[in-house]
Amino acid sequence: MFATGIENSYPVITARDGRPHRVDQMAKCGFYERWKEDFSLVDELGLEYLRYGPAYYRMHQGPGRYDWEFSDETFAELARLKITPIADLCHFGVPGWIGDFQNPDWPELFGQFAGAFAGGVAGGAMLGSHWQNTGIFAMSALAVLAWLSLARSAESR
Repeated sequence: MFATGIENSYPVITARDGRPHRVDQMAKCGFYERWKEDFSLVDELGLEYLRYGPAYYRMHQGPGRYDWEFSDETFAELARLKITPIADLCHFGVPGWIGDFQNPDWPELFGQFAGAFAGGVAGGAMLGSHWQNTGIFAMSALAVLAWLSLARSAESR
């Protein structure tokens, strides 16, 4: 499998004035206005897979409340182009009403969101990357631990 991806980070950072400020990378690069063109370019490259995640903070409006309008449009276009999405449901940032990743209710709320997304928006074929950066970190940490374990056992011989 060879894929490309759409950057979809949207963290809340502290602005120069000291107040919180959301930085939506998809808005900064014009994706919301040019997504059809972006998807067409992926198709022109002959790619069959695309890591793409609509902005979680825009979709998850509150406990059990979701706005699927933009996601329905984008995932329908990917299906039309026969591009299998690798759905990146939470790349970097949470909805403002959740606060941050330290909210003890977040794992359950996110699980409900992911289930609703998979049951509704995704509709067809889809691969998942529900929490991309943390998953990569976890796999990297496991690889380093395995390497250290092998190195230590070799040293003890």
